[in-house]
Amino acid sequence: MSRKRSQSDPSFEDIQPTLGKDRRAFSAGVVLELPSSTPESRFYARIGPVGFDLLIKTGRIPDSLTPLVHEVLQSGADLKVDTTKIEGLQQLLELAEAVCSLAFLEPRVVNNPTADDEIGMNDLSFEDKMFILGFFQEPAQTLRNFREEQKRSVEPLYDVEDIEREAQHDPEAESVG
Repeated sequence: MSRKRSQSDPSFEDIQPTLGKDRRAFSAGVVLELPSSTPESRFYARIGPVGFDLLIKTGRIPDSLTPLVHEVLQSGADLKVDTTKIEGLQQLLELAEAVCSLAFLEPRVVNNPTADDEIGMNDLSFEDKMFILGFFQEPAQTLRNFREEQKRSVEPLYDVEDIEREAQHDPEAESVG
């Protein structure tokens, strides 16, 4: 979560608002090499940002995953799909394909590719789809890892049996300064 800065913050004057051109650059996506690349045939794609909000707005969340996505949005928990059963794998694949259909900026993923800048969903391997889904989930995982690090940083550095005695002022200790 971002920290609000006040005008009394010494670095406040150095902060500039994000410009539209900077947001457009972010929205333009990043070029990634997909896992299905081989040394003989490289496969690169420009992938744009996709969030649950875009999936919801475009109606691309698989019906069977709607309750799970709702829970994720409400609680901030991980999306948990039971991949030990074929139904879970089907749900995961359906979600991955929904994400890919929105995330691929170049080439675009379309139903019947005819142009040079178009591919079909079947042109993507299962590995490619899972890679893009993982890329889509990475920001949430990064934030979750950060939160876990923060929790660990407040743990005691060592065990103290009698904390009150340890915390008492020692009058014989030399003063500092």
